[in-house]
Amino acid sequence: RGSTADVMAVLRAEDRFDITSRLAAIAVPTLVVGGDEDAPYGAAVFRETARGLPRGRLIIYYGRGHVGVPLVPSFASDVLGFLDAP
Repeated sequence: RGSTADVMAVLRAEDRFDITSRLAAIAVPTLVVGGDEDAPYGAAVFRETARGLPRGRLIIYYGRGHVGVPLVPSFASDVLGFLDAP
């Protein structure tokens, strides 16, 4: 409700923040999680990000948008499985 100035400032900052050219330098295992119906980013951005990471892993939840991903029943176990992996 009310002013959207703060939201717009965050969205503009996110749009300007692009480390695509530096992804290859991230050497740690990295999990990229997203929904295929994510309006702000979309599955293509998640795929591109994971592909650019030397040790990137991607999980796309189909039929989920930006805020619906954590509601997927397997979300917690998927993330914990990644974190617990050797």
